[in-house]
Amino acid sequence: VQEKWLIEPIVQLRNPTLIYGPGSTGKSWFGQYIAVLADAGLSHGGFEVERSTALYLDWETDQAEIGSRVTMLRRGLGLEGQSHIWYKSMNAGLSNDIEAIRNVVVEKSIDLIIVDSIGSACMGEPESAEVVLRTFNSLRSLGVSSVCIDHTNKEGVLFGSVYKYNSA
Repeated sequence: VQEKWLIEPIVQLRNPTLIYGPGSTGKSWFGQYIAVLADAGLSHGGFEVERSTALYLDWETDQAEIGSRVTMLRRGLGLEGQSHIWYKSMNAGLSNDIEAIRNVVVEKSIDLIIVDSIGSACMGEPESAEVVLRTFNSLRSLGVSSVCIDHTNKEGVLFGSVYKYNSA
């Protein structure tokens, strides 16, 4: 893997990546797949992966569901044993909870954060540049790579402020 990438060619070192699409299209599953690959240091599916410690920040489901999915993904990839993906259930905005997240990042030596989903992480009007920029600035302050999952509107366009796209 080149020095610029944590997961080539989609996740740059110490920068956010944004993936988005309509609901129920597998975005969360993809985020979990990326976390599994990173955790195992497994290059797969055209991705060159640097082994890293992942943290899954979850506004959309619960730890049991994520654990079940991670287990299925690991089995499908032929991985044995337990994952070492860290999990944090979220209900406040990312910027509001940044110090608790920072503590986990430092304590667990996190290299990769999956944000599911960035719309919920913003905890405010997704059309607001201020809300979106505050969220991405908080995320960037952690100094780690991230994959931010988001949704499209009815027209199939990224929902909310253009700063979501521009910040990733």
